Amino acid sequence: MRRERLILMSIAEAVLAAALILRCGEAGSRILVLAMLCIFAAVVADCGIGLHQMHTIREQKDEEEKRRIQAELDQKRQKLQALESQINPHFLYNTLDTFRGLALEQGNRELSDMIEALSQMFKYSVKYEAEMVNINAELDYLKHYIQLQQMRFPGRFTYEEHLECDPANLLLEPCPRFVLQPIVENAIRHGLRDVRKDGHIVVTMGMRRRDFFILVEDNGCGMDMTEVSLLNQRLSQPISGENENPGEEKAGIGIENVNRRIKMFCGEEYGLRISSNLGTGTQVEVSLPLYREALEEKAL
Repeated sequence: MRRERLILMSIAEAVLAAALILRCGEAGSRILVLAMLCIFAAVVADCGIGLHQMHTIREQKDEEEKRRIQAELDQKRQKLQALESQINPHFLYNTLDTFRGLALEQGNRELSDMIEALSQMFKYSVKYEAEMVNINAELDYLKHYIQLQQMRFPGRFTYEEHLECDPANLLLEPCPRFVLQPIVENAIRHGLRDVRKDGHIVVTMGMRRRDFFILVEDNGCGMDMTEVSLLNQRLSQPISGENENPGEEKAGIGIENVNRRIKMFCGEEYGLRISSNLGTGTQVEVSLPLYREALEEKAL
């Protein structure tokens, strides 16, 4: 503000001096004054532009500082909420462990196993610090879920795993959390919805030239080509182009959520693709990036 005031005072003084010279001076002096006024006007205009730019930069810096402070506050708030939210899960985990002990004391081994499986799933779910895990951890979580479903629906379906790579790769291959279980849950709820016995779910894993693949297959009701085409079209969209409808209840909502998180954590070129035939079953293919060492070995 002080600099702007000085500029205004200088303009006023220059205009007053020019008026006096134009009134009292000769023609040559008047031309000189007019030239000086033009130069002075150009300087003033340049100063005005500079002041505007300085004001804009100051506003931008103030806005950036506000955003930085707000981001720090949000981060601290999230950490506090995470710490607070860990209290109840810890209590519930201990309670489940107590129930499991009571079941064992009463000789109810099946109930004890169910509680143990649920407890392990719960423990995996509350690991707030881990967004990426390895495939082996995902498989362990899936096995607990399969165990619970087979206890709930005995004889309804069988489960198999086929590994087409070195088992050590499962400990090294990165994967977002909660990828496999939602896909298998979708297969049980929708693919096997009309199956009461002889259902079958197969999970096949292996490495290709540029990615790690997982195939989840079922022998359920399947989908027609139109439905498959529409679903694959939604899955192929970039994250920014997806139409998210959190409240919408539909088959495949869990699949789309998994696909979105894979793209977020691994890149747009990865994700899910569906193959299906009406009446014979569905296959969901998961594509994940190879871990660096495996990718370098493939390149040799």
